[in-house]
Amino acid sequence: IGSIVAGFTGAWLLRRVGEARAIGGALIGLGVGCAALAVGATAVVLGGAVGIGLAVTWFSVGWKTLCTGNTRRSI
Repeated sequence: IGSIVAGFTGAWLLRRVGEARAIGGALIGLGVGCAALAVGATAVVLGGAVGIGLAVTWFSVGWKTLCTGNTRRSI
């Protein structure tokens, strides 16, 4: 569910904060999501899984956009 929501909001996030901040925020979100998986409560684990889905998708969108923007045009 998190990755689907992130797919729809990825372009908005990049316009709002930029690629580098989106990648940094995604890495922080990934860390929080992984920490939530260590908790024994089911609701927290499910929230962590949704957070990981958001973070991985936002990281991927931000990274690919950043790499594409910094690639030489002659390639």
